Amino acid sequence: MHHPQPRRIVTEGIFVIQERVRENIYGVYRCFCSVLFVNIMASVKYTSTRGADRGTTFRDAVMRGLASDGGLLVPETIPQIPTGALEKWKNMSFPELALNVMGCFVKGDEISRDNLKKVIDASYLNGKWRDEEIPPVREMKDGKYVLELFHGPTFAFKDVALQFLGNLFEHILSERSGDEARLTILG
Repeated sequence: MHHPQPRRIVTEGIFVIQERVRENIYGVYRCFCSVLFVNIMASVKYTSTRGADRGTTFRDAVMRGLASDGGLLVPETIPQIPTGALEKWKNMSFPELALNVMGCFVKGDEISRDNLKKVIDASYLNGKWRDEEIPPVREMKDGKYVLELFHGPTFAFKDVALQFLGNLFEHILSERSGDEARLTILG
């Protein structure tokens, strides 16, 4: 199945999507996801883009941020979505879609699906978003749409990712004890 590759222009947290997007922004996510995601039984392992660290778990990748050699931690294998998933995902809300997409990368041996759902719900169904559609898509004209990423708690595009990441840190740390339950962020 061929999916169009939208051309995006970034302007202060707004993506202008220059191809007709079916129904809503989830059409774009479906196009993106159809290339990237797979259903596998064991958790995906992560490796450094510079080659030093291999076999890193999802939890360790999240908590470390960067590999020991300064590279990004990326999946060793690119998961692929299961047959028929795109059709099922087509009309899902953002939190439902996030659960299904992230579930391709985070298996129950690291974070249970129920706990992953709790983290996602705490991030996007927390009453802090200024629009009921997260993120909202507005039709402009001539088949162009705008993905508005500034409706989160801090009015910034980063809220879409960082609301989840903060809650994910909290979840991972809640399962640790003693000194392992501490997090120091150096910037």
